[in-house]
Amino acid sequence: RDLHSFPTRRSSDLRAAARGFARSGEFWRSTLAGAPPLLDLPLDHPRPPTGAIGGARLELVIERALVERISKLARERGVTLFMAMLSIWQVLMWRLSGQEDVIVGTPVGNRENSAFEDIVGFLVNNVPLRGDLSGAPSFAELFARTSKSVLAAFEHANMPFEALVEAVNPDRSAAHAPIFQTALALMTYPVDGRGPGGTKGVYVDAGVAVDRSEEHTS
Repeated sequence: RDLHSFPTRRSSDLRAAARGFARSGEFWRSTLAGAPPLLDLPLDHPRPPTGAIGGARLELVIERALVERISKLARERGVTLFMAMLSIWQVLMWRLSGQEDVIVGTPVGNRENSAFEDIVGFLVNNVPLRGDLSGAPSFAELFARTSKSVLAAFEHANMPFEALVEAVNPDRSAAHAPIFQTALALMTYPVDGRGPGGTKGVYVDAGVAVDRSEEHTS
């Protein structure tokens, strides 16, 4: 694509972007204040002081009937399928860890500007989504909480994750990633099966980082 077709940035644009980053920094500091530094899952061996890069993958097929039931429930509660899946994943993390405060990361494509729609490249940012499972909420209440937190977080999704970590300045450890150690992505594909391995319909990729490796459920 012709580089001259891209919009030029004026000094006023750069100042506006800087103000937006400042507002996003304030938002993330407030949103993640007091968040647990680690998702304390029950591991079968002690977490080493320094993370490794090895890992394994476990795939699980979710039956279409169950996905349709979840989709129906999401529509009835006025939330998206992603919000419903995120709520379910947070409940699973709560069941495993006992923590009512669960942060799940999700990748978001930074292509809001139409000029970048046809650009080839990894224009993806990680966004932490904080879940509140205190008070034993019903799924209806949890969906409402998740919807509110997701919509607020996505308003500030353009802040690079590295800048977010610097702004929040959490306790750091070489044993685990900062802010979140579990992630979820939901992707939909056309019915012609152009997803991974000929995937049709909905594809959910969820992972838990253990020793900086990932155990995935798909």
